[in-house]
Amino acid sequence: GLSSSAALEVSFATFLESLFEIEGVSAIQKALLCQAAEHEYCNVPCGIMDQFISSCGKKDCALLIDCRTKEPTAVAFQDPDVVIVVCNSNVKHELNGGEYKERVQQCQAAVKALQTHGHSHMTHLRDATVPELDSVREALGDDVVYRRARHVITEDERTVAAVDLIRARQYAEAGKLMFESHESLRDDYEVSTPELDHLVQTARGCEGVFGARMTGGGFGGCIVALVQQEHAQKLMQTLDAGYPAEKFGKDLPNPASFLTRIGDGASVVQIGIPTPAA
Repeated sequence: GLSSSAALEVSFATFLESLFEIEGVSAIQKALLCQAAEHEYCNVPCGIMDQFISSCGKKDCALLIDCRTKEPTAVAFQDPDVVIVVCNSNVKHELNGGEYKERVQQCQAAVKALQTHGHSHMTHLRDATVPELDSVREALGDDVVYRRARHVITEDERTVAAVDLIRARQYAEAGKLMFESHESLRDDYEVSTPELDHLVQTARGCEGVFGARMTGGGFGGCIVALVQQEHAQKLMQTLDAGYPAEKFGKDLPNPASFLTRIGDGASVVQIGIPTPAA
C-alpha cells in the first residue's frame, strides 16, 4: 500500500537512464512508461498516481495530479509542527487478484450509463456530480456500481478541497476530509479491511491527530495519519500495540508504524568510487 511496485519501476528506469546516458525523457514521460509496463507485463490496470509521485515528487510538497492532462502540481506542505505517520497493518494484498480490475470496470459502467442518459459529453466520472449520478441511479441497475461511482466523484471533490486547505494550513479541516475519504473507501468502494478500519479508528481517538485514512489499492497495506509532531511518538506506540485478540485472534502480527516527511522523487546519487590505478 505504499507504491512499492511503482517505486521499483521508476527507480530502475532512472538507473537505466543514467547507465545508458539517455536524455530527453521527462519525469512525466517516465511515469507514463512505467505505468504502461505495469499494465502490459504485470496485468494490473493501475492508475498513474503511484508512478507520478515516484517520478515527479518534490520535497515538502504534496502532488495534485490531473489524470486527464497528465500534469502534476506541487502543493507546498512544509510545517515543522505537522508530520505524517505511516502504519503498516501487516495485512497482505494482491492487486492482480481481480478486485481492483472489477472496480475499474464498475466505474466504466457508470460512465456509460451517464453517457446513455443525457450526458454524452462525459468521458470519466470526474465530469459528473453526485446529483447527476443520482439521476441515473435506476438506470445503473446495480447499487454497487452506484456506490463505486459515488466514491470516485466525492473523492475528487475532497481532493480539490484538500489542496486549498493544505495551502491555508487548515490541517484540522484537511484531516476531516481524510476520515471522510476512509469512510467512503470502506463503505462505497469497499476496499478497506477490518484491520485498516481498526487502525484508522484508533488514530481518530489519539491526541493531536488531524486525520487518518487507508492508502494504496486497498485490501491490506497501510494507513497514513496527519498528526502534530509533539504527539507523533505516542500515536505510533498506540497503533503498534496490536490488534484486540478478542476481535482479530492471536495470529496477526502487530502493526508497524514509522514517521516520515515528503521527499523528492527518484534521482541519481553519485557515490565517490575511487578510479582504479593504471
